[in-house]
Amino acid sequence: MHPRPVPEHDLRLGPERWTSHFVAVIDAEPVVCVRPADAVWPHWSLYRRPHLHPDDYLGTLHPDATPGQPVAHPGH
Repeated sequence: MHPRPVPEHDLRLGPERWTSHFVAVIDAEPVVCVRPADAVWPHWSLYRRPHLHPDDYLGTLHPDATPGQPVAHPGH
């Protein structure tokens, strides 16, 4: 059995179009974006690809107040 492929998203599409688990290119590097199941406000944890190990944690992606303009907050 093979793991389900993780979709790739263009962050310019806006957070309303992002799924809970996807790959995006940030600063020319592919990163895995995972939204916690208990998240009240939309945010995604970022990890180096392909693992979701704590040592691979890069920071948190929060949508900006302006629709379609995401902003990354490393280390949060």
